[in-house]
Amino acid sequence: MNKKPLPNYPANLHGLSKIDFEWLLKDEYDHDDSLSTTTLLKPIRELVAIKNCSDKLTSDISDKIWAVVGTACHASRERVKYPGLLSEKRYYTTINNVKISGKFDALDHANNFPCLENKRVCAKDLIINDLKTTTLWNVARGEFDDWINQLSIYRLILHHNKIRVSEWAVISALVRDWTDRAANQKGITGCQLQNIPIQLIGLAETHELIAHKIDKISPYLDCKDINTIPLCSEEERQKYNSKICLKYCQARQICDYGQSLWVEVLAQKEGV
Repeated sequence: MNKKPLPNYPANLHGLSKIDFEWLLKDEYDHDDSLSTTTLLKPIRELVAIKNCSDKLTSDISDKIWAVVGTACHASRERVKYPGLLSEKRYYTTINNVKISGKFDALDHANNFPCLENKRVCAKDLIINDLKTTTLWNVARGEFDDWINQLSIYRLILHHNKIRVSEWAVISALVRDWTDRAANQKGITGCQLQNIPIQLIGLAETHELIAHKIDKISPYLDCKDINTIPLCSEEERQKYNSKICLKYCQARQICDYGQSLWVEVLAQKEGV
């Protein structure tokens, strides 16, 4: 089987208009020299690629659609102001000599979240709130480990900055494929914006989680060739119905494992 070259990205495989291409291409993320919480939680090859090889990371422009929609939603939501609400602020800490950061979407008091009424929280407790775009399937299965880990790290970073927040947090989940019929079939009530309470990991356990990940990645923090790094774990590679490497991983075009999967897909499409 002859290996075909991978597409040259950012591509426009679906023939989107120039204005849409330029809109999706625009990156408004506030990059700095820290490891962001979301990056820290990624598999090791993807993490290092984002940190050191961002100029080589490639994707079809259509892959950015929901990220851009999410950014627009965050920007609009950030304009909401009322007493006691704190929105979109990045905080920093250092663990095992590595600077990490977290930018929560909002900090608000517990009494502003009806979904917490049956939880052990006080009305004035500060609650971390994060807006996510997601699918009905993700909400229905109720497995929120990635969100729990992310917001638990936010909580620890805030703790290091002398800000005490509740062990409970709330995800504002914007369900992009919502229909009333499908939601009813899955036993989900309400509307396409779901407020989901999640209980965060303890501070000591969160610190251990971060320290373990940093110890694992420290030898590779300056690496420029991710293919010299051990392959991501089987669990990481099999997430999202085995599609994470081909569809979700930002490093898939420079990772030898991701490239091998792409060649297999091309061969299957051509009946080789």
